[in-house]
Amino acid sequence: MQKKNAIILTLAIVAILIIGSLWFYFSGGNQSQAPVTTDGTTSLPFGNTPGNKTTADNTGTGNNTITPSQQTAGEVPQLRQIYSSPVSGATIFIKDGIIKIRFVDRSTGNIQEAKTDSKEVLRITNTTIPKIQESVWGINGSNLIMRYLDENTNAISSFSGKIKISSSSSNEFLGEMIGGFLSPNADSVVINPAGDKAFALIKKTDGNGSYGVISSIDGMNKKQAFDSQISSWIISWPKNSIIPFTTKPTFKNAGYTFFLNTDTNSFDRILGNKYGLTVLVRKDATSMIYSESLRGSIRLSHYDIRNNNDKSLQVSTFSDKCVWSNTDNNIIYCAVPKNIPTGSYPDSWYQGITSFSDNIWKIDVEKGTTNMLYEIGRSDSAEIDTVDLKLSPDDKYLVFTNKNDLSLWGLRI
Repeated sequence: MQKKNAIILTLAIVAILIIGSLWFYFSGGNQSQAPVTTDGTTSLPFGNTPGNKTTADNTGTGNNTITPSQQTAGEVPQLRQIYSSPVSGATIFIKDGIIKIRFVDRSTGNIQEAKTDSKEVLRITNTTIPKIQESVWGINGSNLIMRYLDENTNAISSFSGKIKISSSSSNEFLGEMIGGFLSPNADSVVINPAGDKAFALIKKTDGNGSYGVISSIDGMNKKQAFDSQISSWIISWPKNSIIPFTTKPTFKNAGYTFFLNTDTNSFDRILGNKYGLTVLVRKDATSMIYSESLRGSIRLSHYDIRNNNDKSLQVSTFSDKCVWSNTDNNIIYCAVPKNIPTGSYPDSWYQGITSFSDNIWKIDVEKGTTNMLYEIGRSDSAEIDTVDLKLSPDDKYLVFTNKNDLSLWGLRI
């Protein structure tokens, strides 16, 4: 009898344990509420599997922190790290109703492509040009200028090419770069909005100034269009007939902006006597935002060129951290530092002495209103010093580079 009771007791205990385990499992006791962390790598890290599709880390942080919701297959977070390896320039465009991002891997020169509705990144060219320092993109992601230091000649080379993709290709790679070289040793190169011309700014060999050469995008039909006793300029090309020139910024000296009219060859002063001056000209070249050094900090302002109206905006950031809207002439999107310690700007930032952690803001330059669109680090653990902002044609997606490690990021806005 005692043996029988012992067996019954044992079976009862086992049943209780089984029932308890099942209750614990189905009640969610096995699901951790804390973020899941990895060892700092992904199963398919970018750059390690050339020619294959890879999946971006959801956060892009050093810890690769991934919350359970972010692990859902196919889900693309609002802020994502598109590419963790260094890039040398990116562009964003719409093709067949899809927003696409193309960029250059800095170490290989291979062109990569991503979409805003997918985490996949695909290499689309096999043209290898090592150590690309800068990539200047034309319209619709079809052509670009790659700039690098030629180790054989020690000269700055600017290769201008078009992306040729063969839909019938059965190879691992889908396309290649076809093109030619622009003027050698160009200090800066820009492409016009139409995408059919390039302007190269070159320092004179005697060190006394600079000159500019306009050519077709393939480097042919060159003609000199500019000559100056100043050797260091920052240039852009927002409008087909206007190339803005700004003296290289420093907190020590007053800066000036001029417009070169390529139709009339006139060179007119637009803005000046601003210390640490950096500018971002609107596409119609009738308005600009600019930043300047101010008592150890930064001030961002808007200048209406037509009406000679100068107005300070209500945020402190560099014009380098902004982009003009493609749908509203009065709107800019800017990365604004959360904190700006007293310093010698923009010098200390350009030199890497000071780094920032930014949030993304939308600013109406006409009304002077500001609105923070995304607080980086609130729902993710990223800290990004934002540069090279590019906006999709419909203003729905923002692409930018983290200055700290040159990784590429995207934000759905």
